[in-house]
Amino acid sequence: MQWAVAGLGISYLPAFLVQDQLKAGSLVELLADYLSPDYGIYTLRPPGPRTSAKVALVLEALAERMKQAAYFAS
Repeated sequence: MQWAVAGLGISYLPAFLVQDQLKAGSLVELLADYLSPDYGIYTLRPPGPRTSAKVALVLEALAERMKQAAYFAS
């Protein structure tokens, strides 16, 4: 992203990484009509059928945060 901000080229990055630069005007969006394929987000957990309460809480919080964030909206 630093190269794109410096005017040294273009970059293909997720919106959540560049939203501040887009708002500030240091980057401009190109190919706005191009839709990239959806990619999954995965977590790694310790093996076994049970998930600890702490891990479950973190995963639930992350999922909720992603639902609320505009850059993850579909």
